[in-house]
Amino acid sequence: MALPGRPLHLARRFFGSLGRRAPDPAAEARLLERMRDVEVELYRMLSDADRRHAVGSATAASSLLGSAATDDLVIAAALHDVGKLDSGLGTGGRVVASVAVAVLGRERLGSLGARWGPAAQWATYADHAELGAQRLAALGCADPVVAWAREHHRPPTESSLGRDVARALAAADDR
Repeated sequence: MALPGRPLHLARRFFGSLGRRAPDPAAEARLLERMRDVEVELYRMLSDADRRHAVGSATAASSLLGSAATDDLVIAAALHDVGKLDSGLGTGGRVVASVAVAVLGRERLGSLGARWGPAAQWATYADHAELGAQRLAALGCADPVVAWAREHHRPPTESSLGRDVARALAAADDR
């Protein structure tokens, strides 16, 4: 699975990840109230930057979806990137991984990873959507939460959640 080709999204995520401040406490509390205990535990494993992105995505999804903003869809917006935990990479490593995937491609990167440790981490990062979906499924998360983790880099027309919901969640991710 390729990483997103949306340069503006990647630039926003990079610059947003440079700060060490925690997410907005009120918005974070509203999100955590919607989550089950296992989801809260997973959320708390995220870095400050990833938690800020999770809260921002959840808040935007809630607004964009309006009356269709179920708990499952808001949680899906928040936890869609949890597979990035598996790579163990910080901001700098993620930037290098994104460039490596763009230059080498996922298959070549995976082959290189068998011989060189950092490339294995980059390949794991490139697979974060599937790894996150597997992690969420193993925790018993709701189907939309698992589906959005798996599908968040796919076009909305390919989403099992429906085109309109996928568009809203993708727009929330881009904020």
